[in-house]
Amino acid sequence: RAMQTDMRTGLAAALAFYSESGDWTGFTPVQAASEEPRLPWVGAGAPARGEVSIQVAVGQELLLVGLSSGHRYFCLAQVVGSPQTAKGQGATFASVDEITECTNGW
Repeated sequence: RAMQTDMRTGLAAALAFYSESGDWTGFTPVQAASEEPRLPWVGAGAPARGEVSIQVAVGQELLLVGLSSGHRYFCLAQVVGSPQTAKGQGATFASVDEITECTNGW
C-alpha cells in the first residue's frame, strides 16, 4: 500500500507541474523533486524498491512506475485528454513499462 500512496503523491506532483506548463515535457526527476521532495524520483528504467520512475513524460503522455517493498511493480498513467488515470501492476518491470500495459488496476 505504501507504493500505491507514493504513486498517488507522485501524480499530484506531476499534475502541479502540468498545470504550469501545459504538458509533461520537462517533468524530470530534478523537477519532480522540486514539486515533491519526499519521494525518491528516478528517470526512465526499472526503479529500485521504494523509488518512483518517470518512465514517460512527453507531450500529453505520462507514466510513473514504482517498485514496492514486496517486489511488485506498480504503474500510474495519465489518460490523454481525460482527467482519468490508468493503474496497473505486475511481477516484472517489463509488464508495466509502457502506457498500454498500465491497465490491470491495483
